[in-house]
Amino acid sequence: RPRPGISPDLFNHFLLDRAVFMELEELGPALPPLERVLVPCKMSEALESAYRDLDQQLRDAIKERMNGKGPPSLAATRVQALDAFLDKPWAWEPIRAPAFDDKGRRCGSSVVAVPLDLGVNHVDEKDHKLVEIVQQELKQGRRCAIYPQFTGVHDVRGKLLKLLTDVGVRACILPDTVKPEAREAWIERHTAEIDVLICHPKRVMTGLDLIAFPSLVWYQVGYSTHVLRQASARARRPMQTKACKVFFLYYAGTIQDKALALMGEKEAASQALEGVFDT
Repeated sequence: RPRPGISPDLFNHFLLDRAVFMELEELGPALPPLERVLVPCKMSEALESAYRDLDQQLRDAIKERMNGKGPPSLAATRVQALDAFLDKPWAWEPIRAPAFDDKGRRCGSSVVAVPLDLGVNHVDEKDHKLVEIVQQELKQGRRCAIYPQFTGVHDVRGKLLKLLTDVGVRACILPDTVKPEAREAWIERHTAEIDVLICHPKRVMTGLDLIAFPSLVWYQVGYSTHVLRQASARARRPMQTKACKVFFLYYAGTIQDKALALMGEKEAASQALEGVFDT
């Protein structure tokens, strides 16, 4: 089966005789230390039951479609749905997938799963851990930036903002309407008013630094190694004077756990291309 990785031929034929691999530490001033912290969380009984139920519905639907008719898009739907449901288990429409007739021709769509509703702004262990980490970091004089991946149909930013403001934390969401070239100025203008910045990692992964936010918290990790590496480095820049921390929150034994393991493999492979090998 396909696994994350690279071809050794890339080194032999294209890289070894014409490449220099250097990191920021080798180019100028020493960078502050970086600590990466994995934070596994345990689902509540209610969330675990709803998650397992949704997973079973989607697995059953995939098995029904394993006769070779139609595109294998339902597998991707399952991954995205399970990932998003864990952090927003409410306000879901029935999940639909393309339907096909006996001859394999598409004929509309059909419902393949109906997620349970655990109530608006359902709070679970991962949310408690997030608040705990933020309060702990703020006590040490360290502002935080929180990275959610789902900011569209299953937007969790409102939930995160409410979680933090309810405990007295000054939090703010980076608006989607702020243009890329204006984002750094917007953040600098509002830094004095906030303790926590909530934003999609793609909004800040290139072109700006988060010097004022030395603690970065991945509330949802996603599946892009490039986004992960770039967004995780936003605070650890030459101008930074504080030690940097990157937290990864995930529910143990779920699709989020598997995604984080996959991202670890992909990151190791991408670093190997740069001449960085680590056991």
